[in-house]
Amino acid sequence: LIDKLDAIRHYRSLGQQRCFLLGGVSGAGKSSILNWYAVNYLPTVRDTHNHVPVVKIDAPVSNRSPKPLFQRMLLACGATTPCSNEEHHLHLLELYFPQCDVELLIVDEVEHIVQPALRRRLLELSNLVGVPIVCASCNPIAWTAGDAEIQGRWNDYFELTPFTGS
Repeated sequence: LIDKLDAIRHYRSLGQQRCFLLGGVSGAGKSSILNWYAVNYLPTVRDTHNHVPVVKIDAPVSNRSPKPLFQRMLLACGATTPCSNEEHHLHLLELYFPQCDVELLIVDEVEHIVQPALRRRLLELSNLVGVPIVCASCNPIAWTAGDAEIQGRWNDYFELTPFTGS
């Protein structure tokens, strides 16, 4: 999994990024390994901008609008989020991700994003910023169901199995 995360962070072919799904039963360690990965690529403050190679957020439970999702991404980049609408937040992400050199976005607990319109907003973000997005949950394939374009973008799946060794 670590090799796969490293590979997609740097993969660009004709402007296309690779996105993938991470799944596994509850307690398999999905969140733990993603948190560990993000901690190994912590943001740094530079003179002109923040360098944020990996943005890792948990999907908000609220499904009324994508605003809380976008706000979490902006906060991870070190941006303040003024009171504004989701379009403004999306525009800010389009500016901040390249400025902060974001190489990978990880959205954990993606099954919280249940409304089709909100799933489409994540797809729109993927199109705008060109950053690979890893979506993790117990059953992420079900999250893509019903939308051919989302299934096409997140068509790679990695299943994490519980560790049973000593």
